[in-house]
Amino acid sequence: MKLWVHFSKNLKYFSIILTMLAFIVSILEVLGISSIVPFLAILADPSVIEDNEFISYLFEKAMYLGIGSYEDFTKVVAVSAISLFIFSILGRAFYNFLTIKFIAGCEYELSVAMFKKYVTSDYEHVIANDSAISKKNILSETFMVSEHAIAPMVTIVSQGLTLFFFLFAILIVNIYVSIIVLLFIIVLALFILLPLSYIVMYLGDRRFKYNELRFKVTNDSLSILKEIKVRGDENYFIDQFSQISSNYRKALSLMRGISIIPRYILEGVAFGSSLVAILFMYLHGTPFSEIIPIVTLYALVGYRAMPALQNIYTSFTAVRSMRGSVRGLLAQLEHQKTNQKVNPVNEKWDIIGSDRVVPTVFFDRVSYNFPESDKTVIEDLTLELKPGQCVGIVGKTGSGKTTLINILMGLFPPSKGSLKYQINDNTYSIDTVPSVKYGYVSQNIVLVDRSLAENVSLTETDENINYERLRICLKISDLTDVVDKLDEGVHTFVGERGVRLSGGQRQRVAIARALYAEPSILVFDEATSALDIETEKVIIDNIRELSSEITIIMIAHRPQSLRICDKIYEMNSGKISLKDAKLVVKND
Repeated sequence: MKLWVHFSKNLKYFSIILTMLAFIVSILEVLGISSIVPFLAILADPSVIEDNEFISYLFEKAMYLGIGSYEDFTKVVAVSAISLFIFSILGRAFYNFLTIKFIAGCEYELSVAMFKKYVTSDYEHVIANDSAISKKNILSETFMVSEHAIAPMVTIVSQGLTLFFFLFAILIVNIYVSIIVLLFIIVLALFILLPLSYIVMYLGDRRFKYNELRFKVTNDSLSILKEIKVRGDENYFIDQFSQISSNYRKALSLMRGISIIPRYILEGVAFGSSLVAILFMYLHGTPFSEIIPIVTLYALVGYRAMPALQNIYTSFTAVRSMRGSVRGLLAQLEHQKTNQKVNPVNEKWDIIGSDRVVPTVFFDRVSYNFPESDKTVIEDLTLELKPGQCVGIVGKTGSGKTTLINILMGLFPPSKGSLKYQINDNTYSIDTVPSVKYGYVSQNIVLVDRSLAENVSLTETDENINYERLRICLKISDLTDVVDKLDEGVHTFVGERGVRLSGGQRQRVAIARALYAEPSILVFDEATSALDIETEKVIIDNIRELSSEITIIMIAHRPQSLRICDKIYEMNSGKISLKDAKLVVKND
């Protein structure tokens, strides 16, 4: 199974141990049930102690241990049979406990691997895929695959070993009857069970498809719920979700319904084959005293083997029904490009007087095309960004401003040309440059349902936050007065997506977050669009004081927002040109 390569060595070793334990437990189960046969044979006819070669051998060995009478020997056989049966039950219970632990470990490692793959993927790939499907795969499909694909495979191995040893046991007792049973099973598998499994596999693929659509509709509608309510379009989305959920329910119920049909077929086959076996032995003159122990063995084997056979089939169909889910996970795990370069945190930086690395950045004839697109978004662009410089970028929507920033921050690799970094007369590529941290503030602010302080730090809990650094960041972002009015100050929870704050307050939290991250280069992408003129002026003036320490890039439609910039460039159809900064601001 291709998923196997994504598990840790410890989990792989665990699976080997689990398989070995399944082997031992299966042997114990067969011995426990088989040991009842000599006990019943002795009770039915004590003379078998002398007549039966195997039982006679056991009795001779028992005599060396001081067991000389038939009665004592019968007691020993009974106690041995009970002990083996109890040991097999305890062994099966312990095996099931370890199986549950193993499946939970598989789900954990799959979900972590999926999450890691998503957050380390190239940004180009991230924006090209639906986030709702990624969320579903990380949170839902990893569980489904673990519980309904990996767990059934473990069951197939365990129950398969049990079934094999039981068949081996009845082969020893009566080979002809065993052949009759095997023929029944083979015919059943070829003409009934196998065709049903293909139907279940088809329904499983449909379930996976409709489950993806359910997550997509839910994610899309909740993301724009405000607009939906304003437009009065609730019924449209309710009907859409209802139709998809109905299709999902039909596929799931049919899949599960068809999966249990073989259970009843197997019960009929088991009963019928038992009667045929008894009739076969009777017609061939087998004494009734010998038939009773054998029939008892078959009954006990059937009691344990038939559920095993049912579990094997159910597990087999479950694995096939999860084909779509497994393929979905593998598609993300194996085909996403990843960028494993993570900038380490510089613990010494405290905004004022830091020892950050602030490079000169060169765009050397950079061009960019989106993957699988011939349209050139950035064309033959050359640009120099010096340390401590504040640079403004203007341009119409679609002119390439945000793409330029994505290339600068390493999110998009240039299609042509290169990015170079100069630090202390040394030139580096994007792969070799020492730690250069970016702070990024977008016009689309996303806050999480944590405290305001945790939203600013983002990667630290309330107990680990540097509150002096936090205070400075809040002051620069003009949030001090806002925080003072909150009941719990910086420990106030902001609600999902920051709903307890206004749009302007959320943007200021995002600015504080970018500053707290210790950036060498700070990027504002329409970051003050939700602010009033007065608040924007305060924040811009505060940022101006930082410009000697860090490089600042500002994208804005409001030219007045760029009044602190040393240079202003205009993007037009993927090309860049230098503008007169004073003239741009004056024409506002």
